[in-house]
Amino acid sequence: MALPADLAWLGTNEWFHALLVLMIFVGVGWIFQNILIVGLKRLTAKTTSDIDDILLHVAARPLFFLIMLIGAYIAARTVSALDAYRAPLNGIFYIFAAALAAWMGARILAFLITRWFTARRGLSGSPRLLNIIVGVIIWLAAGIIVLAHFNVEITPFIATLGVGGLAVGLALQGTLSNIFAGMHIISDQPVRVGDFIEIEDGKVTGHVEDIGWRSTRIRTLQDNIVIVPNARLADSVIQNVSMPSGHVRVSVGCGVGYGSDLAHVEKVLIDIGTHIQHTCSGAVPDAEPIVRFTTFSDSNIDFTLSMAAKTPVERKLVVHEAIKAIHARFEKEGIEISWPVRRIITDEHHAKKKH
Repeated sequence: MALPADLAWLGTNEWFHALLVLMIFVGVGWIFQNILIVGLKRLTAKTTSDIDDILLHVAARPLFFLIMLIGAYIAARTVSALDAYRAPLNGIFYIFAAALAAWMGARILAFLITRWFTARRGLSGSPRLLNIIVGVIIWLAAGIIVLAHFNVEITPFIATLGVGGLAVGLALQGTLSNIFAGMHIISDQPVRVGDFIEIEDGKVTGHVEDIGWRSTRIRTLQDNIVIVPNARLADSVIQNVSMPSGHVRVSVGCGVGYGSDLAHVEKVLIDIGTHIQHTCSGAVPDAEPIVRFTTFSDSNIDFTLSMAAKTPVERKLVVHEAIKAIHARFEKEGIEISWPVRRIITDEHHAKKKH
């Protein structure tokens, strides 16, 4: 069907053809974004895993812009007036394509890393550091690929990066040590987000709230936040109360007089511990109490009664109830808890003794 005479120029106008191609790709992008993606989301929603749903969400926007870029490139190729600028246009499109590929790759890898670490208990906040590092590496790789495409000698650039990296490393030695310590903590997992830990001989105790790129945040039982540099945490002796299980052992120490029947004392303590485990709200009901006599002290034969608390926060409650129960039961059973007795001899005493 021939066009009217006043519209016949449209059949040979290259700019019109380019605009038409661009509009077609805009339509394809709209169909991709609003029909195809929606349909794929309905299909992935029926699967048992949500990985495909999130991957689709992560890749959808970069793919939409890639369709627009391809449409713009084909539209530009249809205009002969742009032949003189073909090389720079190809370069521009190549740069945008590399940037889109890096963007999509960084998003997908960030999701996969986050997913892998989230699957390991307690590391939901930790992967941010690795995501940043992986993103920087991908964008640097994309930049090097673009430079190589334009025949730019990258050896001096890499050498400059090496020298600059050395200078930056020396200037930011403390910061970098904290970053690598954070990576060590994330990978080796001596502590995890949510764990209750004690460091510096119990001077800092609390739950790990977050492991960041420079420091680790610990929420104490007094509801304060203590910020510990990652390098210092990695070099410290850490008592992770939450590992290997979530239960926390609690020990109550005391002593009985030398005239006590130790077999009877042990039986009474086992009864007390069992009662505490089943009645105290902070104790683990099915845990077995353990009694151990430890040493002959000045006034008593010392012992420890070990029980299990549900969480580190509940330890003080269990100790509280155990001390009350031990005191009351020993009073009832007639078991003596001696106190230290000291005999003080003065000079006046010596004088009276001589006379």
